Amino acid sequence: MGRGAAARVGPGAQELPLRPAAPLDLFSPELDRPDAPPAFTVSQLGRAVQELLRDAFDSVWLTGEVARYRPSQNGHHYFDLIEKGEDDRIVGTLSAVVWRGEWTRIRPLLERAGQRLADGLAVRCRVTVDFYPPGGRLQVQVREIDPAFTLGDLERRRRETLAELAAAGLLEANRALPLPDLPLEIGLVSSQGSAAYHDFLATLAESGYGFRVLFVHAAVQGFEAEREVVSALDLLGRAGVDVVALVRGGGSRTDLAAFDSRAIAGAVARATRPVLTGLGHEIDQSVADLAAHRAFKTPTKVAEFLVARLAEAEQTVTRQATRLAAAP
Repeated sequence: MGRGAAARVGPGAQELPLRPAAPLDLFSPELDRPDAPPAFTVSQLGRAVQELLRDAFDSVWLTGEVARYRPSQNGHHYFDLIEKGEDDRIVGTLSAVVWRGEWTRIRPLLERAGQRLADGLAVRCRVTVDFYPPGGRLQVQVREIDPAFTLGDLERRRRETLAELAAAGLLEANRALPLPDLPLEIGLVSSQGSAAYHDFLATLAESGYGFRVLFVHAAVQGFEAEREVVSALDLLGRAGVDVVALVRGGGSRTDLAAFDSRAIAGAVARATRPVLTGLGHEIDQSVADLAAHRAFKTPTKVAEFLVARLAEAEQTVTRQATRLAAAP
């Protein structure tokens, strides 16, 4: 708007000069007030927190339960350490990592104790508390894991579960159910496509008997095992099968931990059909094994037992037929 335009608007109008403004530097010292307290930048504060935590918690022992275990392709192992309160509500969570270099030292110690990292595992570990400024993330870096603590916790849980089942009169409940002489309708609970799954089915198929197998997939280790195994046992019980086979392959002692849980052992004990277990562990017996109608070392042994039972029934019928034919 020129002078003429300003005049036309009226005596109060004024033309303002338009000049490019210099960019405003928010961190310029010229903007600091003399009485203002010093301020951190975000990265400065992040580094200060990092140094403080590293100095204060350079080496501390920490107990918790493994959750969301995620081994990576580059050899690092990530997971959460959680603490549960009443009704199994999570009251504390820390992100954790075992770096690849530490894992090469920790892994053999765990393997010698028959253990491996898995969801639901209680651990006692020595950690360094660290803070990652670019991501604003608190993390504990695991330097050492105490296998004796994990074994002690597993044994404590096992004893508690056994005591609860015994007090409720459930340890003999499934064993008291009658096992059919001709168990042709088989309910199978296992991990689909696993070696245990194939071994069991192959043994039945090779027998030549007319078995009918109703299969329900369930995770047999890790975080989902309890919920899925309990659901599968309930479903097969309502389906009216003759017997249920609960099988899985071998593994470490901690892999078997789910079958010491109240949920799975209780579901086996309360099952409305006889439950035969073949959990693939040559040394240890789980609480689920003790609550089952009968326990076997491997999935193949479970299948062989069922085949032998039919063979015995067949022989009985053959003997009876021979006697009838020979009768005058």
